[in-house]
This record gives sequence, C-alpha cells and structure tokens, in this order.
Amino acid sequence: MRVLVASQTVPSPPISGARIRLAHVVASLTALGHVDLFAMPDRPMPPQGPTGVRLEVAVRAPATTPWWRRLSWWARADCPPALAGAGRATVRGRFMAWAHPSYDLVWFHRAESYALLHDLAVGPTIVDLDDLEDRKILGRLAVAPVTLPGPGPLRAVRRALAEVAGRRDAHAWRRWQTRIAASVQAVAVCSEADRRHLGAPNASVIANGYDDADRPAGREAVADPPTILFAGFLAYPPNLDGAVWLLDEIAPRIWRRRPRVRFRLVGDAPEALRQRHDPPAVTVRGVASDMWPELATADLVVVPIRFGSGTRIKILEAFAHRLPVVATPAGAEGLEVTHERELLLAGDADAFADACLRALGDPPLRRRLADAGWHLYRTRYRWADIERTILALARRVASGGRCA
Repeated sequence: MRVLVASQTVPSPPISGARIRLAHVVASLTALGHVDLFAMPDRPMPPQGPTGVRLEVAVRAPATTPWWRRLSWWARADCPPALAGAGRATVRGRFMAWAHPSYDLVWFHRAESYALLHDLAVGPTIVDLDDLEDRKILGRLAVAPVTLPGPGPLRAVRRALAEVAGRRDAHAWRRWQTRIAASVQAVAVCSEADRRHLGAPNASVIANGYDDADRPAGREAVADPPTILFAGFLAYPPNLDGAVWLLDEIAPRIWRRRPRVRFRLVGDAPEALRQRHDPPAVTVRGVASDMWPELATADLVVVPIRFGSGTRIKILEAFAHRLPVVATPAGAEGLEVTHERELLLAGDADAFADACLRALGDPPLRRRLADAGWHLYRTRYRWADIERTILALARRVASGGRCA
C-alpha cells in the first residue's frame, strides 16, 4: 500500500504540538506500507523525516495573489485570508514532479495542506483538523478584544473594523472546514468538543497523547524557592497570549504572597517575549532539546491559555511526569479532566493565582493531583494506544469506507 502525508511542517525536531502529532501519524501509517511525506513550510527547514519515509520539503513562496482578489474572497467569505495565494504555483509544481500519480490513502495534516493540493493528491482522503481555526479566532475576540494605537475616535473605529474582520475570517474558516468535511472520506479532530463544533458526520476523534516517561520528573517536595513552568511553542498566538497574561496579571498576584516564586517560560518565543527575561524571577529560554531537566526543576506546570482549539500536549506531559497542573478551562478543554481531581481549573487571574499557591502549599493536594493525572494519562492518552486508533481509521478509509 502507498500512502501520502501532506503537511505544513516536518515532524522533527518535536518542538510543537503539531510536529509531535504529525510524527505519530506518520509512524502509525508506516504500518500500512510505503509513506511519502510532502511538507510545505513557509520558511526553510532541515529535511528531517522518519527513517524509511520518502520526504520532500517545498518552501512556500510569499503569496502573490492580487489585493483585489483577496478582497473578493474576504467579501464572499469563500476562502480564509490566510489561504489566499499561499505560494500555490511553486508548491504544486514541486508536488507534481515528485509525487506518484495516485495513492491508496492520502492524509492531509491541517486545512492549509488540503487547500494547496487536494485536487492533485488522488486517493481516499483523511484531513486532520487538529485545530479548528474559527474557534481560535472567536475565542481570541472574546477574551482579548483588539486594541489598536491612535487617537480615541479613530482607535474605536479601527477596533470595530478589526473585530468585524476577525468575525468574517472566522466565518470563512467555518465554511471552509465544513466544505472539507463534505468533500473527503473522513476528518480527524482532537476532541469531542471539536467534533461537536465541527458537526460533520464523518469526523473521528484522534486524541493527542504523550509517550511513556521512563523516569517521571515530578517530585513531592516543593523547592525553595519554587518554580512554575509554562512550556510550549510560545510564538503560537494562544500560547503567546497566555504567557503575557501569566507575567502581567497572574505573577504579580502570586509575588504579593510568595515573593520568591520563579517563573520559567520554555519554548520558541518571539522577541517581545524574550525581552521579558529577568532572572531569577522570570526566565525565558528557547527550545529545550530535552524537557526532562526543565520538568525535574518545576514544582508546578501552568497552562494559562485563554483561547484555542485542539488539546494541550503540555498537560499530558505534566501528567506523565507526575507534576501538578493549574490550567484555565480553555487550556484544559478537550481533555477528560475534572477540577480538583486531575488538576485545578481557574478562569480569571485572581483564581489562577490562588490555585497556583494552593498547589505549591498543600502536599496532600499535590500528591492527589499527580496520582490522578498520571492514571488518566495511562488509561486515555498514551501515544502507543492512540496510534492504533489512527491506524484503524486509516485502514477503514483506505478500504473504501466513509466514516459516519
């Protein structure tokens, strides 16, 4: 059997949830036969692929679509602005020269990949919508209304226009995701919440997971001073918003009661966030090639995300390492967790700071959260189990079955 995976990135190094998920999808699909992986990043990347997988990396050129055509797409909500142009000619030419005429199964990782190649990649098709973009946009507008510089009246007008544009963009994404689902044999989403939102009868839940931890890094005793960890791809808008909210709103509330608490932000971060580096109180470091030392020095993992879609692998990582977690409801959405059982949930800055201080200062609570989180991870969110779900869906679609 010949399988094609088309993606917006390469699966390694595993510095983001998207890359981790892609790596496990590819690993699962190799059980079916030969896998071709065609990656279409928007910047040069080292061609690092799994052993035995045929890999091609085609960098997307900057979009060249005329402004009037982009405006037309926006007005009709036919196509999300992010997909307008998207370097189609270069990528499609490379693909046609490289790919086989047809495949027994085609797996698109994200809607962008499908937009670029869906009419060229021939075969029974699955599209992995691991993020529902309309949910992210609407969530961002709800919790972080657009603020723009300028004089008062002008600022208000620009803010209103930006919000209208955001809602129009969300509507375009909603229509595009619905069209994708209606055009293919199956779509995959990360959670039941995303499946309900998408509303497609051929949607299957493929959860995110985490690999078994050989040595759980969590410890029972809290260090003096304690360390709070937020890790992830910090340039990703929901993570960046969460990091700024953590430092601006939550950290000062914690420091008023425990001045020596330290915060560590780990992951690829934009310059504006790197400028917040102020050790020992705040450490902003880059990508960690090995997360174990970071987890081993953490007393608490926080997920202060206020909007998004999909599920957070960083929570599963903490569970696997027996570390207590404090998250927002949005940060934990999609995972089968319960407040006060596997983690603490808090929706505003005061409650979040209180929850962090509880988790640092209550040893029985820490043990209970760590035990329950580890048990949930072991029974629901191990990649070894999820890969079997991926493979079952792939086999069903490749054999001619449409999921319903």
